[in-house]
Amino acid sequence: MFAQPWQLSLRLDSSLGMGGDQDGSAYTPVINVQSGSGYAGSVYAASLAGGQWHADGVAIAGATGQTWAMLSRYEGQAITYRKGRKTSAPIEMWVPTDTVQTIPMWVDFSRSDLVTLNGSAISAVAGVGGRMSFAQTVGARQPALLAGGLGGLACANPDGSDDCLVGNLASAIVTPCSIWTALDAYISGRGDANIYRQGVSSGAVGYRVSGGPNWAIYGGSGGFNSTDAYTAGPAIRMDYYNGPSSAIGRAGIIYSGGAAGTGVAAGNDFGLFSNGANGAMNAALRCGEILAVSGALSTAARQRLEGYLHLKWGMAAQLAADHPYRTPQSMRLQ
Repeated sequence: MFAQPWQLSLRLDSSLGMGGDQDGSAYTPVINVQSGSGYAGSVYAASLAGGQWHADGVAIAGATGQTWAMLSRYEGQAITYRKGRKTSAPIEMWVPTDTVQTIPMWVDFSRSDLVTLNGSAISAVAGVGGRMSFAQTVGARQPALLAGGLGGLACANPDGSDDCLVGNLASAIVTPCSIWTALDAYISGRGDANIYRQGVSSGAVGYRVSGGPNWAIYGGSGGFNSTDAYTAGPAIRMDYYNGPSSAIGRAGIIYSGGAAGTGVAAGNDFGLFSNGANGAMNAALRCGEILAVSGALSTAARQRLEGYLHLKWGMAAQLAADHPYRTPQSMRLQ
């Protein structure tokens, strides 16, 4: 006797499980950002238990709970949750490499996979995406890594005495250029943290003053006038250079320079937290992330960078109420 069509359908459903899935799940999981900005430290949640979290289609080791805490290393990847044969729609947050700009230098101290520790001090940090790395071989000059020190994420915490990380620029930073820094520049009363060439006590982004353009980020009051000072507390700083007179967007300060600059050629040293040869200038601050962008920024690219850094480092409230990338949803690509 031949089976009736409805009997074949019943047998097929039974062999695969309820809803046609081997694990018996009748539903496709749904994920959302339960808390946080969508970037590192945020908690993602799934509608169903018993699945596996993935990043760009690759299973994340140990991530089998119904909730999962985002790590910096997975930012910019498509996050999904798979249960049986069914996979959620992805959540993917915008990151700087999603813009068309060239990014010669990018370090993120919240990236535990890129930071090398000597006890609790940073002996080296690799650049994001294989970009230039920074290191310090002298233990007494290695900045501390402070867990949860900036926006709930790990950050570098140089002491303002002699801490410094030094790297060699692999790719040129071409003007016009901008350097973005997530930091709290008012630690231990040391004043704000500026971007300087190594070996001189003044001159900001892009300056060439009788020598190679070696730069540093360090503390001190010289080089920027008093109108450029920060309000105390965490901030996203963007220093923009485009010739002898430059102004930057509302994410940072306003700076007007007085000397022509041609960027920074590959092969030059780039110091963080100290101005190198002029050892009187050292930073005491908390620094989470630094990136250099070559080329002019479009308004959209600038605003995206503002949104990314402010949201990730817990400073979204500092953005203007009408900023187009002030919310986690506005920074989602999918």
